Amino acid sequence: MKRSPHLLLAAFFSLLLLLPATASADMLSFYARGHGSFLVGPAEQLQYFENNDAGLGYGFAVGAELVHIDVFLDANFHPQGSSWNQLGIGWDMDFMPGPIFIEPGAQLVYFFGGQHDDAEGVKGLFPRIGVQAGAEFLKVLYAGAETWMGYVVSLPAADTGPVFIGAVFLGVRINVL
Repeated sequence: MKRSPHLLLAAFFSLLLLLPATASADMLSFYARGHGSFLVGPAEQLQYFENNDAGLGYGFAVGAELVHIDVFLDANFHPQGSSWNQLGIGWDMDFMPGPIFIEPGAQLVYFFGGQHDDAEGVKGLFPRIGVQAGAEFLKVLYAGAETWMGYVVSLPAADTGPVFIGAVFLGVRINVL
């Protein structure tokens, strides 16, 4: 009897989702993840978007969460040779703790980036709100997607404009306390 590979994959991932995962209400956890990302902004208002044609990219993030407060570094690289990196602090609320999670939140981000040959680059502040959703499996692995909307203020030029970013990710989370 020949089994469909699609059916086997669906069964495999269904079982992973049913495995007990650590509760997301832990006191302290550390995480690292890789991701595919996108970045959309108003090219006519922000010099960065005009010069770098940001869009699809890839990158990684590392961070720590202490009782719903996150601190993180998120690095993103775009095929045109530009980067969009973020150092931030945020707050999230955990809905559905367990293997499936939904976490709406707010963050304040300091961003920096530009072309690899651009000494000036771009930097500024990016307050934003968004949501992250996904699943934990095998106690330490997690996968999901996130979207964030906010308003960028670049410094020192004070160019401003709305920005929408998002990512699909796979990572490792270690709960300490």
